Amino acid sequence: MVITYGRSGSTLLQTAMNGLDNVCIRGENYLAAAPLYESWRRIIAAQNDHGEKYSMPGQPWYGASQLDSEQFGKDLVAAFIRNVLRPEPHTEWIGFKEIRYNNMGNNFEGFIDFAFKYFPNLRVIFNLRDWDSVCSSGWFSKQDPKDVRSMLSKMEERFARSAARYPGQSMTVRYEEMIANPGEYKNVADFLNVPFDAHRIATILEKKLTH
Repeated sequence: MVITYGRSGSTLLQTAMNGLDNVCIRGENYLAAAPLYESWRRIIAAQNDHGEKYSMPGQPWYGASQLDSEQFGKDLVAAFIRNVLRPEPHTEWIGFKEIRYNNMGNNFEGFIDFAFKYFPNLRVIFNLRDWDSVCSSGWFSKQDPKDVRSMLSKMEERFARSAARYPGQSMTVRYEEMIANPGEYKNVADFLNVPFDAHRIATILEKKLTH
């Protein structure tokens, strides 16, 4: 997963990563994975709150004791990978980038724990960008910079806490560094343990994005 916020240069990172051997990083999907976590979380709450108290057919939480949150989590993620990410033949790494995590509020870290629990062999790349550049880019340029900076501060704090909890399975990159030195993408390739072709990546980065 490439996890970031809007106007961070994540589409460029996505594009370059798709130039790595056997790597397929899909684009945004309106954070369709978030409801997976929410549904799983509710099943656990139902089981914990009512599983032991209601076991008869005429009771309001009948069946709560039989809920299988573990299998439910696995099945939710399997369906997401199969129907949303849709791995292509010979794909070694399948993933997506998303910018809408600011809408999750305090549920973000719970989602990250869910993702690392159920997405197989998960690796997360947190993508950051200079705040002034974000504030002056795209739709953010029409918003109060104080509000944008507040959002960015909260998101980067959450990113940092999650990266600290999963140090071997996550990495953090900065847009400015990736632009200044295409060789920085080798760190991404090494993170995924895939070959790095500097010429191929440089050729990809020369093409101007259309959005």
